[in-house]
Amino acid sequence: MAFHGESALLAPSSATAAASPCASQGCEGAPDRPLADSGSGGPVLVTGILGGRKIARDLGDLGVRVGNTLTVVRRLTGGGVAVRRGGMTVAIGALLARQVMVRATCP
Repeated sequence: MAFHGESALLAPSSATAAASPCASQGCEGAPDRPLADSGSGGPVLVTGILGGRKIARDLGDLGVRVGNTLTVVRRLTGGGVAVRRGGMTVAIGALLARQVMVRATCP
């Protein structure tokens, strides 16, 4: 039962988490981190964008929006990353990559 202002689903039950295929791979419940700190090869979920509207708009034009899943193709010299969304691969510089918060997802 949820009270005013509280969520009815606070966390998944331990039985559900143990049965999830993500639990065995260690990607379930992973903390948010900057895209610049993500390893290459795995999918990540965009959970937030730090900064103002212009940064969010510029990243959105590249297909990087909150809720989208990206694949980190490779890390670039200087701290940038190359990411793939759908059939498009884009390079994001180090400064912007530090402002995109992501969470690892299961492949």
